Amino acid sequence: MSNHQFYSDLPIFKEVEGHTRSVPFFLCQEMFGGMPFELAGGDISQLVDVPVASPHCHEVDEIYFLISAKPADAIIDVTIDGEVKTYVSPSVIHVPAGKEHQFITKKASSGSFCFGILYGKEGSQ
Repeated sequence: MSNHQFYSDLPIFKEVEGHTRSVPFFLCQEMFGGMPFELAGGDISQLVDVPVASPHCHEVDEIYFLISAKPADAIIDVTIDGEVKTYVSPSVIHVPAGKEHQFITKKASSGSFCFGILYGKEGSQ
């Protein structure tokens, strides 16, 4: 008898404070006996100039991965505590716990993704 676990009905959509729609999660705290982090995100090619969240903050640190099929095929503006910076794929962005932030996709060709790792426990999720 195997003792491994697997999940195939992914993503799992969850409500996240500040977001205008449910967020797709691929790893959740409840999986595999309790995870110390969660992985959310997905394809951003249809989200150019479409905010998916109002400015908001989380109780946990976040690391975002901006990736695309070809370098520079994805560009996002990230506002953290009122300061806007532009990131071009591939990039990794850290948002500290408690910092207000918002992401706006400026360019995203087919095959462009943004994934966020939220690590630690957060009561609002």
